[in-house]
Amino acid sequence: MKTLLYIFCLISFNSFSTIWKTERNWYEKNNIWETKFSEWVQSDDLRRDLFVNPESPYNGIAVDCADVMYLLRAIFSYENGLDFIVLHPLYTWGPHKKYYTNLNNSWNYLPREERFVAFLKHLADNFGTQSLAHHDSFSIAPEDIRPGDFFMFEKQLDPNSEIITRHAFMIKNVTPTGLFDIIYSTQTARDEGKQMYYKKNHMFSPILAPEKKKWGFKRFKKPTDYYRPKSAIKAYNNMQYDIVAENDGAFFFAYIQSKLQTEKENPEKKTTRLFNDLCERMNGRVEAVNDALSYKQKINERCMNASEYDIYSTPLRDGRIKGAFNIAKYFVNEVEEDEEITIENPLYAHLYNIFQEDVETVDLDLLKEQCPVNYSEEESMDLNEVYSKIVSEEFSSNPNDDIYARWGIEPSTTNCKI
Repeated sequence: MKTLLYIFCLISFNSFSTIWKTERNWYEKNNIWETKFSEWVQSDDLRRDLFVNPESPYNGIAVDCADVMYLLRAIFSYENGLDFIVLHPLYTWGPHKKYYTNLNNSWNYLPREERFVAFLKHLADNFGTQSLAHHDSFSIAPEDIRPGDFFMFEKQLDPNSEIITRHAFMIKNVTPTGLFDIIYSTQTARDEGKQMYYKKNHMFSPILAPEKKKWGFKRFKKPTDYYRPKSAIKAYNNMQYDIVAENDGAFFFAYIQSKLQTEKENPEKKTTRLFNDLCERMNGRVEAVNDALSYKQKINERCMNASEYDIYSTPLRDGRIKGAFNIAKYFVNEVEEDEEITIENPLYAHLYNIFQEDVETVDLDLLKEQCPVNYSEEESMDLNEVYSKIVSEEFSSNPNDDIYARWGIEPSTTNCKI
C-alpha cells in the first residue's frame, strides 16, 4: 500500500511540474529586468556560437532568424527565474487563446534539467517571423531602440516568384554613431549547423523600410502585455510607419540614425564603414551562392522545390547589395562635389574607384587586393567589376543556375521553373 501511495504521489507531483519556477517578474523594480536583458544581449556573454559550442548547455539547437529572438528571450528568462509567455500560434484569435509559458507541464516526463532544452527546441520548431511580428512583439519609437530589440521585414522581392521573404535581426548594440551591431541566423545557417552571424556598424538597406504595420523595429512583449491593448503598453509607438509612408526608405533609416547617434559619423569613419560593408556583403554572397551550389549537388542537380528555392535564392541579398552600392556611390558623389570635404583615409581611393567607368584609369589589381571577391577557388572579381554587373543586372538570384550564371559570367541556362 505504501508503495502504491508513493507512486501515486510521485505521478501527482510530476503532473504539476513546470519547466522552471517563476521567482521574479518582468515588471519588477521599474522594469529593471528589461534593462538587464538589454545589457546581457549587448555583453560578451551572448556569443555567436551559443547554439553550436559543445561547451554550451544549448549546443545542438538548430535556429533560424525568428528563433534567435524567441530563444534568447527564453534563455534569459530561464537563467534569471523570470516569467515567460508566448501566444500559441494555433490559438491566436477569439476569447480562448492558449499560451506556452514557463509553467507548462508538457515536458514533465523528462528530468528537470532536460525540460528547458526540449522547450527551446519546441519554440524553434513551432514559432516563426509571423508569430513574432503579429502576436509576440510591439512597435517602438525610433529614439527608444536599444539592444535586445529587433528589426523585422516582410517583402516580395523576386518579380519572378510569389514567394514572400521574411527575416529578423536581433540588435546587439547601438553604436555612438547611431548604427547597429546585429546578431542573427538564417534557414541555411540552421540547416548547415552554422553559428549565428554577427555584423558591426550595420545600416539596414532602404528596400527593407517597414511599409506594413507589425514589421520594422519591435520589442518582445512582457507576460502581462498579452492581457492589455497595445495602446496601454508604455513603450508602444507606431510612428515609424508614418515616417515610411511620407518618405522613402533611405530617409527612414537616416532618420533612425539621427535619433540614436550621440556623435556624428565623420567622412573618415564613413569611408571605412561603407567600403568594409561592401566587401563583407560580397563575401556573404559568395557563401550564400556556394551553399546553394553545394545543396544542388546534394539533391543530384534536380530542380529545387518552392521551399528550397526560398531558402537558397538571393533576390533579397542582391537587392540589399545593390542598395549598399548606391549608398556608397551617393557618398562618393557628395564628397567629390563638396570642396570643403577632405578625406585622408586611404580606403577612399578604393571606394572612389569602384564607381569609375573608365577602368583604364583604375588600378584594378590594387582594388582586388584590398577586397577580392573569390567566387570560386581559382577565380575572383574586384568591386568595380561587381558594381558593373549589378548595374547591368547580370547576377542571377536563381539557385538552380550554375556558378557562372550566378556571378554574371555567362547567361542563365537552367530549365527549372520557379
